[in-house]
Amino acid sequence: MLEPIEKYIKKFGQDREIGVFKIEICYEYALEKYFDVELPNVKLIEKLWQSVKEFININGIKTENEYNHCVDGEYIYCNILHEILNFYNIHENKYANERIEIFNEAQNIVEIGNYSKEIIVKRLTEAYCDLSEKDKAIKLVDKYIMDNPTSVEAILIKSNIYSRGENPDYKEAIDVIERTLKKNDLINKIILLEKLAILYEDIGNDEKANEYQKLFMQQCENGGE
Repeated sequence: MLEPIEKYIKKFGQDREIGVFKIEICYEYALEKYFDVELPNVKLIEKLWQSVKEFININGIKTENEYNHCVDGEYIYCNILHEILNFYNIHENKYANERIEIFNEAQNIVEIGNYSKEIIVKRLTEAYCDLSEKDKAIKLVDKYIMDNPTSVEAILIKSNIYSRGENPDYKEAIDVIERTLKKNDLINKIILLEKLAILYEDIGNDEKANEYQKLFMQQCENGGE
């Protein structure tokens, strides 16, 4: 089963143009052909990521943008990260350490853009939570929020850290969002209001859930203003 992809990986990176083609071949085999077969897929995922790293190294690629210029749109850096780690997330904490290793590499081998930084923070915090290391997850997302105070995704990530797992802390999950709404007028409120309505519904507080649902609808009608 592994022979076709191994044939391409074996000589990967010897030529820049051929290297791009081989990344795409690896991607197709790893993420489409064998997605439902766990053991071979683990090997393919590892080989795919190794191929991407070798391609970056051999061609002296320094930034995510430079890498993206070398590949077709479907195979840009953030998409590769999404697809590789979607597999690991399916199996939750079984591959948490592997996910952490890949994301740490992903933010170090090239200079990444803001969107990929957000992906990496989200996925790393999920992996830390799967390992019951919420303190590491909070520390990571707090650092990101300090640098990106208007990132709605980062606020949602932090709220989700508290609300997930066997012993969710819904009070803190709610406080994270409500504190943000009070102190930051620049942040996009729509998604956060909707999240608050869901959290209050989860804890059975229908009054607050309805309150935030109404505010959410008003924001939608006003175009988010």
